[in-house]
Amino acid sequence: MSNLSLREQIIQATINIITPIAQSYGAYVFRSPAIAIQKNQLPAVIVTSDKMEVKINNQICSRDLTLRVISIAPRTDDASSDELVDRISTALTKALAQSDNLGGLCQTFAETEVEYEVDEADIAIVELPVCFKASFRTKRDDPSVKG
Repeated sequence: MSNLSLREQIIQATINIITPIAQSYGAYVFRSPAIAIQKNQLPAVIVTSDKMEVKINNQICSRDLTLRVISIAPRTDDASSDELVDRISTALTKALAQSDNLGGLCQTFAETEVEYEVDEADIAIVELPVCFKASFRTKRDDPSVKG
């Protein structure tokens, strides 16, 4: 039994699954970075948790955790950056879909939304965020124990 919450275990399992795939594309993997990613750290994949909805039924909490897996590349004048983030995102989505609900940590783990973005902040980048929903249950009094 882990002292980590199932939420944290799910995030770590997601990162563990995608890291070797992202690295095969030359991408760095970050978890919710607190500082801006530099151009020399691109391409990159960022994993963040957006929100978690909780429903309590007696001693069990049903939880829906939304994770965003964002593939990022520096913007180029041709379509190569768009194609790179698409290839990375596709490979990551396939791997997560085949993960058997993150090794049984959750009841379901499914892609829910994709949104394509071009950002012209400090450096021009192409982003492809893919949202996943992990549905799982814990005991009401211990979020580290499956319910």
